Amino acid sequence: MLPEPGSPLVDAIAPATPGCAGATAQNALGLPQGFGCDIGAAEAPSNAVLAGHVTATHDGAPLAGIEVRARTATNTYATATTTAPDGTWTVTGLPAGTYKVLFRDPTGDYHQTFNGNAKQFATAPAIATTTTNTTIVDQSLAAANTVSGTITDSVTGDPIPGAEARLRNAADNTFVATAEANGAGVYTFTNLAPGTYKIAFRDPTGAHTQIFNGSAPGFATAPPIPIAPGDTVTIDQAMDPVPTIGGTITDTASGLPSPASTSASATSPTTTLPAPPPPPTAPGPSTSPRHLQALVQRPHRRPPRRMAPRQTRLRHRHPHPPHHHADHHHRTHPHRLRQPRPLRSSPP
Repeated sequence: MLPEPGSPLVDAIAPATPGCAGATAQNALGLPQGFGCDIGAAEAPSNAVLAGHVTATHDGAPLAGIEVRARTATNTYATATTTAPDGTWTVTGLPAGTYKVLFRDPTGDYHQTFNGNAKQFATAPAIATTTTNTTIVDQSLAAANTVSGTITDSVTGDPIPGAEARLRNAADNTFVATAEANGAGVYTFTNLAPGTYKIAFRDPTGAHTQIFNGSAPGFATAPPIPIAPGDTVTIDQAMDPVPTIGGTITDTASGLPSPASTSASATSPTTTLPAPPPPPTAPGPSTSPRHLQALVQRPHRRPPRRMAPRQTRLRHRHPHPPHHHADHHHRTHPHRLRQPRPLRSSPP
């Protein structure tokens, strides 16, 4: 029986097989001819096969239990398997085409890597497969690095839950990752690439002063932390509480606490400052008891104004008695002499 056109079956006998001339694919309706051609045994599925071996980069030891995921050229899932105890793996049943392979350690002890030691899908080289050959893809994985430690209060020694550890590249001070301390003050960075780092420690509540590893006040003076493949590094750090200044505000006259007085925080030692001296009194008006009494009784009135003594106006008295003769008046005041009125004639 001949295979149908488009059948996934191909002639599994190599073209150079003795006694079998021609190795035309059966799905092209061409059969090999010869006594050495066993038609039933020659048919096999048209599967692309990917296989390989996964080892550790630092010592070459085989790695078991590594997840191997084949993805298409468009980054869609195709198939997956895990490595055997000797680090070998094989996937079958793939249509011929182009693939990329992701290697992942579920335990986190080794870095996730694409084929060709690529860190991401876009930069991984494409793997072309055929239905006649098994494509070998070997890969080594670098051991993941771990940096961890405990963040505590420098005065009490208590852990600081929620404190942040910020990992920065020691070469250019670029940000790498952030880890938050748990209830015991422990932070952890995992799956780090080998390199040199520095760590900044920060309390989001503002109760502690920011500090770098090695108790350095800034990035420039912090000691670098070298990380080699497979390293597990512990960096503990104590943070200083933010200093506070406290005291009591009192009224200058009564000495009693002012309603606006504040008390010091109990998170750190406090310093009590003495009360400042009263401000000097500016010179003002007279403070005699009489003047003060006037100010108290009339607080909104201006103080009395002092006036010069009033001059007495003297009037000239006439030397003559008020009743004097007309002729004397005429002599003394001729312009005030009253003229006699003319007599009116009687009507006829």
